[in-house]
Amino acid sequence: MAREGCTGVRQFHLTLAAAMASLLAAAGGPALGQAIPDPALPPEALDPTMDRDDLLRGMVADGATGGQGGERASDGASDDAADGSGAEVLYSAVRAIETEPAGAGAGAAPQPRPREEIAEPDEPVFVRERRREELEPVGLRAGSFLVFPEIETGVQATDNVFAVGTGDKKSDIVYLARPRLRAQSDWGRHELAFAYEGEYGVYDTFTSENPEATRAGVSGRIDLTQATRLSAEAGYAQDQEGRGSVDASDAAAEPTVRRGYTLRGGAEHRISRVTASLRGGIEAVDFENGVDLAGVIIDNSDRDRTERLVGGRLAYELTGTTTVYGDGEYRWRDYDRALDDGGFARDAERATATAGAILRPRAPLRAEISVGLVHEDAADPRLAELDEVALDTALAWAVTPITTLNAAFQTRLDATTVAGASSSVARTVSAGIDHELRRNLVVSSNVSHEWTDYPGAPLQEETTTVSIAGEWWVTRMAALVAGYEHERQTTNDGSGTITENIVSLGMKMRR
Repeated sequence: MAREGCTGVRQFHLTLAAAMASLLAAAGGPALGQAIPDPALPPEALDPTMDRDDLLRGMVADGATGGQGGERASDGASDDAADGSGAEVLYSAVRAIETEPAGAGAGAAPQPRPREEIAEPDEPVFVRERRREELEPVGLRAGSFLVFPEIETGVQATDNVFAVGTGDKKSDIVYLARPRLRAQSDWGRHELAFAYEGEYGVYDTFTSENPEATRAGVSGRIDLTQATRLSAEAGYAQDQEGRGSVDASDAAAEPTVRRGYTLRGGAEHRISRVTASLRGGIEAVDFENGVDLAGVIIDNSDRDRTERLVGGRLAYELTGTTTVYGDGEYRWRDYDRALDDGGFARDAERATATAGAILRPRAPLRAEISVGLVHEDAADPRLAELDEVALDTALAWAVTPITTLNAAFQTRLDATTVAGASSSVARTVSAGIDHELRRNLVVSSNVSHEWTDYPGAPLQEETTTVSIAGEWWVTRMAALVAGYEHERQTTNDGSGTITENIVSLGMKMRR
């Protein structure tokens, strides 16, 4: 059975969750490190040289994209892992541009003040990036590393466990545990980081749908000089394919388990306002065979693939707040099998050329926009060549110091085994709001609509998602979380409309 291969992962999650819970609840323990912001935020502590510019490497902080939490690992993580990038769990945050306080001359004595006071009146303060010194995690000191453990436990109710049409929907409750662990070096030069995130759940009735997922990764950076850096990362991800996926078999007794492996490296050199970078990597995706209700094996080996990529970027800093760049990438996609179950040769090559701009004006706005041309050619002549325009935008607007509006448009191309389709092209528009009801209570809401086409096949999908979530930090170490999500998916293949409502309630503990 497919589940038997996941027993070790399940036991690992349970053991780690119990250990972290004991650690967080302990009165004593290792010496605490200095109170510094969470690595997911943009602290200067993560940039000792104070000259790192991740914007020039094409990395945008999560807060600028309007992305919200609350998605299930079986669904929300499926898109990332489908292109082999699901193992990327380490993100580089964007460092805000500091400005000298008005009236501070050469003879003025520096006065330590909170970030909000140092910022000039017209500098944006985004809710998700605001420093709250009294609520930020302290972390545990382990030599020259700071370790940030966290565990979230909760209960989640759904009215459509199997993601079916309105005919035979099943409701259930799942009990969840999500351990997380991050370790970050605080060296004066170079950098090494590790991150782990897991999810383990047990349904009250339909235990065949128990969610299991894990992501782990390690990344490092070597600062050859202040202008030249080398970087590398390796990652592993395991999750489950959503029941509503068109590539998954409806006859499977359990969700399909998917594993992803990633290895990437890069080099960056900066001369004055110009930054040039090169990157390369290899990504592999493996789908575990399934079993139907009669015990018959469902072969998923035709979906296993490996992708290799090389790319480069040239960026120019026009001003201190505006950067433009050009980016190129080439990918080779090789499947383990010469032909899939439909008799198609799925190997393909893809070339992408992108031009973009990153804007950080001294107004309550932050934006990034890029336009790319994508050409993909499959080995099978029956699969049409793919020529697409990929538009990606992200906008964040600090309407007030306690309210941020986010908007985004994203184009995503993924591999597929849908008969006759050369690839899948998804375009998503989203808008959201983050509002700080109190300093320790933030409420977020998001709405998105996605159109998915399968060039070469008549299949089309539309998915609308509406969500609202709240996070209340009772203390620095404990928070209550709650959320609601509604998803509606329609497909033109006659399968009808799939709707699902999810309500969640839980608690976070961290150190």
